[in-house]
Amino acid sequence: CYGMKFEIDVTNVAMLRCAAEYLEMTEEYGMDVSLVSNTENVLKDVFTDLKSTIQVLCSCETLLPIAEDLKIVSRCINTIACILCRSSSKCSLDTHGFIKLGDSNTNHEPEAITDWWADELLCLPVHFYQRVLQTIRSKGLQTGAIAGAVMHYALQFLKTLSSNGRNDSEHLQEKVHLLDHHHHRIVLETIVNLLPAEKRLVPMGFLFRLLWASRLLDTTIACQMDLERRIGAELDQTTLEDLVIHSSSCANGALFDLDFVHRLVVTFVQKNDDDIGDEDGDIPISPHLHIGSDASNSGSEMTMRKVSKLIDTFLAEVAADPNLPASKFIKLSDAVPKSSRIDHDGIYRAVDVYLKV
Repeated sequence: CYGMKFEIDVTNVAMLRCAAEYLEMTEEYGMDVSLVSNTENVLKDVFTDLKSTIQVLCSCETLLPIAEDLKIVSRCINTIACILCRSSSKCSLDTHGFIKLGDSNTNHEPEAITDWWADELLCLPVHFYQRVLQTIRSKGLQTGAIAGAVMHYALQFLKTLSSNGRNDSEHLQEKVHLLDHHHHRIVLETIVNLLPAEKRLVPMGFLFRLLWASRLLDTTIACQMDLERRIGAELDQTTLEDLVIHSSSCANGALFDLDFVHRLVVTFVQKNDDDIGDEDGDIPISPHLHIGSDASNSGSEMTMRKVSKLIDTFLAEVAADPNLPASKFIKLSDAVPKSSRIDHDGIYRAVDVYLKV
C-alpha cells in the first residue's frame, strides 16, 4: 500500500482502525501510508449509509473495548439513530402493532413495511441494539415505531425457543437444555426493558408470549413482575384462552396457577381505581360535579365489567380441576369488585361446576 491509496472492506474497517491505533500508524509516517487516516476516511464514507454503518457496528463486537475507546461504537450508534429519525418522519404503527408507511390523514391505506429499518437492526447484538433504541428514543422517534421495532427483534428471538408453533413442554425442555441460558436471559430482560410503558402499544398476546419465555428461561423476578404488571394493567384486553394457557401449572398437583391470575386482577383493579381518581381530580368544581364524574367513570366501569365477566368465565373453566383449593377459588372470585357484576350467572355457574367436581 506504500505510495498509493487503497480501498478498505467495510466489514474490516473497524478492525483496521483499531490495529492502526495500536501500531501508531499515524500521519508522521506520511499521509499515503497512514492507516489511521485511511480508515478514518473510510468511516466518514460509511457513516452516510445505514446498512454499511450497521455492518461496522456488528464487527465491533469482537473489538471491545478498544472500539469503544476510539468511539467507533458510539459514532456508529449515533449515525444509525440520526439516519432512522430522518427516515421515519412518515413512519407509524397500524392498529395491529405493525409498522406502516404513509400519511395517516389520507383516505388511502398505508403501505405495509416488511423489510424496513426494523429488519436491518435484527443482526445487532442485544447490547448494541439496546443502545441504538435508547438513542433514537432520546432523539424523539415515535414511541409506536419503537414498540414495533422491539417487537420485531423479540419475535426473531422467540423463534429460537419454539418452532412451527410447538410449545409442548417436552419439546421445549429439550430445546432449552441446548440454549445458552445466561445469554438468552439477558436478551429477554433487555427486550422487556426496551418496551415502551404506554398502554395499547403492545398486543396482549405478545406480552403473554414474553411472559411464557421469561418463565421458561427463569429470568429475574423483576422482569416477570414487570410483564405481569403490563398485562394486569390491560386485563380487559385479555382473552380467556390466554389466561387458561398461561396459568397452566403443575405445582402442588394443581392444573392452574390462580395466584398468577389473582395478581393480574389486583393490578387491574388498582390501576382502574387510580384512573378513576385521576379523572375525578381533573373535573372542575361545579354544582353538577356528580354528572361529570359519572361520565368520566363510565369507561372504567365498562372495562371493570368486562374483566369481571372474563374472570367468572375463567373460574368456570378451571373449576373442573379436582385439586383446586377452595380458598384460591374464593380468593380469585372475591378479587373482582362485587359492584362490577351486572348479574351473578357466571359466578354461579363456576361454583356449580366446582361443587360437582
